Amino acid sequence: MSTCSQGVHDRDRCQGVLSSLLLAVCMAVCASPAFAESTISQELQKNALVILDSLRARNCKTVGVLKFRVKMGADAPSDNVGTFNLLAASRLENALTLAEPNPEKPIRLVRDASSVATSVKGTSHLSPEGRGKLFSLDYPVAWGESGEKLKVDAFVTGVAMVDANLQTLQICVLGVFSKGEPIQLLAPPISCQVTWDLIPELGKPFSTRGVGGPQAPAGGAPREAVEFRVYYDGRPVDARERDAEGVFWIPEPKTGQKVEFQLWRSDNLKHLIGAVLKVNGENTARKGERDASAFCRKWLLKPQASPIRVGGYQTDTERRDDFRIATPEESRELEMYYGSDVGLITLELFREVGAGPPVPGHKGSPEGLAGGPKKEDVPEDLADDSPDLAAIKKGFIPPTTPPDQEARQTQLRSGATVFASRGVITSGHSSRHQIELVDCKLEEQPFRCFVLRYYKPSR
Repeated sequence: MSTCSQGVHDRDRCQGVLSSLLLAVCMAVCASPAFAESTISQELQKNALVILDSLRARNCKTVGVLKFRVKMGADAPSDNVGTFNLLAASRLENALTLAEPNPEKPIRLVRDASSVATSVKGTSHLSPEGRGKLFSLDYPVAWGESGEKLKVDAFVTGVAMVDANLQTLQICVLGVFSKGEPIQLLAPPISCQVTWDLIPELGKPFSTRGVGGPQAPAGGAPREAVEFRVYYDGRPVDARERDAEGVFWIPEPKTGQKVEFQLWRSDNLKHLIGAVLKVNGENTARKGERDASAFCRKWLLKPQASPIRVGGYQTDTERRDDFRIATPEESRELEMYYGSDVGLITLELFREVGAGPPVPGHKGSPEGLAGGPKKEDVPEDLADDSPDLAAIKKGFIPPTTPPDQEARQTQLRSGATVFASRGVITSGHSSRHQIELVDCKLEEQPFRCFVLRYYKPSR
């Protein structure tokens, strides 16, 4: 985060105290088997009313939700482990929105507070100066009059702690208050399982063959071979480093360089594979899409077909916004603490259900997109209450302002339109890039994830 040196020292000192407190609290709470079998969406839904009641007890009337920090094993808490940091905040915002309103003590939510916080230097809920800046800003309301903005009484954020074996996840939901009160827990620590779809969000690569963590999906060891290559100015880029967990590093692209990715199949299996390729947490197959990958539009990979060349964010079936490398000054601005997943590239692969022959209409199409799951294809872990749980899991924040909370809830349940965002590899000029939309039913869990970093924030 770009801020003055004193602000950095204050933030680091507060972070150390806060991390020690949260570790002591959360490690004292052991996850029961019932909690361990729950998903994050189920637990956020279950605890939403508890969180709102805690806020009402402090007479909070307008509340925003900020990006989470994540502690992986023995590592220090980080605001940039992967797409989970922002998705966790979006999921919590949706859970609070979908909870039953209290007409006697209503709470207004503002929309996507992190996107406002990232526009101002020095914002941080971990230092007095940073909190002052956060509470001085005006935030768009989640429902009400179009264009209405409000200051907030409190922010809700969290610290998620993941065990070293990627088995369980504990979340401490925190309240940050404008009256100078200390940061406080708003609910007992939440415990849930780390499911396969969360691992890519946490910035971890995996294959369902020979890895630790959650139980591997049924179907045996994968045999598919998907090739992925990065190009700068038409020349392939080789990874220079690989850490102990399998995350690759490549050289940082320079301003003005042309960046492209290439995907292709080198196996002879007949079924299709869906690929979600995200740059800075944004889906390349649909500009602005930051949802959980199971809900994202996917590039379809067919064996022995021509490679798919991805040179930007696809805006529709005819055009894309080409990647553009931000200037050094822009890159520093994009490193803001509450901003997007700077420097991260993730590739998640999903098998076609049944692993049968290609779907009709895909033959002969060099590039195609799967449009995401249909309503009847809701993942099994959402089956008990699919509309609300699906909205929480998806983590999508609609950009428009409906008149009231009920209308906002309807927006979330129906999965409204997408919104745009920024990153160090960002959108440039529009160019023609024609693709075909194909109906295809894919498994809800990825079977492989590749993680690559191309930019290391200076903070």
